Amino acid sequence: MDMLELIRNADSVAELLSALSVYVNSLHDAPIIPEWCLRLPLEGERDVFRRMMAMVAVVNLEWYRSGGERVVAEQVMQHFAAAAWRLMRR
Repeated sequence: MDMLELIRNADSVAELLSALSVYVNSLHDAPIIPEWCLRLPLEGERDVFRRMMAMVAVVNLEWYRSGGERVVAEQVMQHFAAAAWRLMRR
């Protein structure tokens, strides 16, 4: 099971934040990600949503560029969006 599936299928908020934290911790070599989006610990639903919105902005700003960094930003946005969606549905 990949990290996105773990986030989407988490049984509790603690499990979801733990999975998302492991994912965030793996991103420190991605310069396109704002540094504050990589800070731990995650502070719950509002924090996850705020980080997801920041990644939407990064993806929108990078839309016209081609290359791996935009793809990384899109993947990070997808993980934060999945977590935000899951937190809203609890």
